[in-house]
Amino acid sequence: MPSIVTCSVCGKSHKVTPSRALVYKVCSRACMGKLASKNKSENVTGTCEVCGAQFKTKASHKSRRRTCSRLCMGKLKSIECVGKGNHQYGKRGAERGNAFKGGKRISSWGYILVGVDGGKYEFEHRLIMERIIGRKLLRTEHVHHINGNKQDNRIENLSLMTKSEHQSLHNKEKPMPRDHKTQRFIQRVQKL
Repeated sequence: MPSIVTCSVCGKSHKVTPSRALVYKVCSRACMGKLASKNKSENVTGTCEVCGAQFKTKASHKSRRRTCSRLCMGKLKSIECVGKGNHQYGKRGAERGNAFKGGKRISSWGYILVGVDGGKYEFEHRLIMERIIGRKLLRTEHVHHINGNKQDNRIENLSLMTKSEHQSLHNKEKPMPRDHKTQRFIQRVQKL
């Protein structure tokens, strides 16, 4: 059953569906235009803080709106955000943001990665060993953690060895199980 709504501009009554009774305040497009111009006349004027031009805005926006355009707002922000009054003063780039943890993170293998120049990350234990021996490590050289803790990068816990020496050392610590009949390797069952 249609609802009867009174036009807020001309006062005529018109029929609308009940779901639209709250939305439809006018009876025609002509009254809609008159209502829009009436709302515009209720706008308040303000003065742009950058160029001094007059602009109109809603009364509810008067306290927030300070400029006549986006261009002037950009100029105003560039003026205000200079120096120690700026909340971002002294923070240049992501390394000084709140989420920055000192350039370190943990790799998926459990080793500590350290941020180096250019936004790259390298393994901390390899960097420490390079500093000790005074040269870059070769790809065939591995750094072994003596106590087994991959994040304990103290100098006394690190030893330099070749890839084959490193692999044989770990095989002695945790030998691969073999089938006694065929002498084939059996996959290790991981303990939960």
